[in-house]
Amino acid sequence: MTASSPTTRVLVGGSGNADVALSLTSASPIERWLPSAGLAAALLICLAFPYVGIALTPGPFLIAAIALGLPHGAADGVILLRQLRWRARLARISGYLTLMVLAAVALVRHPEITLIGFLMLSWWHFGAADARGLSNDRIPAWYKGSWGFGRGGLAIATPFAVDPIAAWAPFTRLAELLGTPATLEMTWVGPAGTAATGAALLSLSLSAAVPATARPRAFEWIETGLILMIGLLADPLFAVGSYFLLVHGFRQSALLGSELMASRAASLTDRLIAVHRAALPLLIPSWLGWALLTQWSKPTDALDLAILSLAIYIIATPPHHLFHELSH
Repeated sequence: MTASSPTTRVLVGGSGNADVALSLTSASPIERWLPSAGLAAALLICLAFPYVGIALTPGPFLIAAIALGLPHGAADGVILLRQLRWRARLARISGYLTLMVLAAVALVRHPEITLIGFLMLSWWHFGAADARGLSNDRIPAWYKGSWGFGRGGLAIATPFAVDPIAAWAPFTRLAELLGTPATLEMTWVGPAGTAATGAALLSLSLSAAVPATARPRAFEWIETGLILMIGLLADPLFAVGSYFLLVHGFRQSALLGSELMASRAASLTDRLIAVHRAALPLLIPSWLGWALLTQWSKPTDALDLAILSLAIYIIATPPHHLFHELSH
């Protein structure tokens, strides 16, 4: 890497031996524009064919459970174990599983608090990933944080600002399916969503304080506008699921594929295949857990099945996020 093309050092298994660009600086046009194209198509379907859009509401989360979404997190397994002695491997695996167990217990015992914590953690996780992935090398560090706060906030908070009842409904239904119905009064969800969306927009607007040559590129602003629009106009579960699948899942899978193959020269297809192959040791148990939840809770339709997949993300996101924050 040249001095003009900085990289983020990835601590792979604690060895720090792989220097692979984790931003979109050298990304291909398809990596830059495919998320925007997907979001635009999803938004068009919702606006032009509303009944089709309603029928497709569970689609993004169902697809994400099979490809890009859940797999990019499940690929942690390979990185957790790479180039570590068995004691270090055991310590990392134990810590990872402990966090998963704690999240599962918290979901069952205190569903509302756990779900609120999950939303806040998702905001942080999505924003941190988007900030690390910015394509302009000249963006100052402080604005990367501001950009991440804004992007994560738009993805998570906008649906709650527009339709708080519909946005919270999947979590209410999840609690019912798990046999722990919600008891907290949630009248604050709408005002909180509005305030959070406003804070996210304000955070993004701080780009005015940055020289034009050190701001995010056009495709990143277009993508951000589409994230806001789909959050405003689509069903909340569909909106968040579309961001998770098309933006976060796709981008992180492509970048993680570069890390696994130690090369950005590998084709996008090869990198995505590498991620999904590496994910299988954790992905298969996750699918089995999802299947067991399905047998136990008896979902009535595809929407219930997608909502049940949220339980897997709630359990897996804390260790996944912590691991990546400590690794980057």
